[in-house]
Amino acid sequence: NQGARFACKVAAYVDGEYRKIFGSHTRADSDEYTGFLKSLIPKLLDYLKSKNNADKRCYFHISDEPHLDELETYKAARKVVADLLGGYPIIDALSDYEFVEEGIADIPIPQTDCMMQFINNNVPGLWTYYCGWQAVDVSNCFIAMSSARNRIIGTQLYKYNIKGFLHWGYNFYFSKCSYGLVNPYLLTASDYFAPAGDSFIVYPAPDGTAYESLRHIVFSDALQDIRAFQLCEKLYGRDYVMNLIEKSGEITFKKYPSEPSYLLNLREQINQAIKNKLTTAQ
Repeated sequence: NQGARFACKVAAYVDGEYRKIFGSHTRADSDEYTGFLKSLIPKLLDYLKSKNNADKRCYFHISDEPHLDELETYKAARKVVADLLGGYPIIDALSDYEFVEEGIADIPIPQTDCMMQFINNNVPGLWTYYCGWQAVDVSNCFIAMSSARNRIIGTQLYKYNIKGFLHWGYNFYFSKCSYGLVNPYLLTASDYFAPAGDSFIVYPAPDGTAYESLRHIVFSDALQDIRAFQLCEKLYGRDYVMNLIEKSGEITFKKYPSEPSYLLNLREQINQAIKNKLTTAQ
């Protein structure tokens, strides 16, 4: 975080003693830390390649949501690793468009309520995400939100041809800054640093697996909606699908029908259209 001003925490054994080598006390552009990265990254890539070319399924990350006053430190940190990473994709949660204008954001991932500037400027390969800040107007999966508001994200991602979704909060059962564990069954707001449900979307099971939440199932429905839209588009064309989606009005990240019947009826129309085409083809 903090625009990559400081190093990630790295601990190691030194003369038999386990201690912190790098961390928030280390400048990210220090000779010691950059030297460490220049040794680590090639070895990491070699290791990933040895695991059935796992490197081909990797994305790399510099800093979470760097702000404008951190642009120079972000640029410096990126410069250290960019050559080492060669053509590997670098993605970052990043909502200030100026980073794109500076040419230092390969795959920016803006918050959903900041998307339109990126979309209007035709930034290619866009992803998006939401977290605790996206509580007004836009979709999210907080416990207090309706399933319809959760599920609409799929329709929005399809409309704007968003290529990926960075999901924050799968099983973060900790307080702010991970100072302590939190029981999500008893304290849904992560010791009150985030809206209820923001930091997790599954619950811990006794056997070490996870119990799905209703919110997780509904989010899965949103992704299935995208697949259905894409199949319908393949059969009828994109205009046909968009006419069904926006039959009652324009859909944006902040403007969409709130009633549950909208998505249920839309999906039924999409399913029926697919069925009709496939039946005719037989």
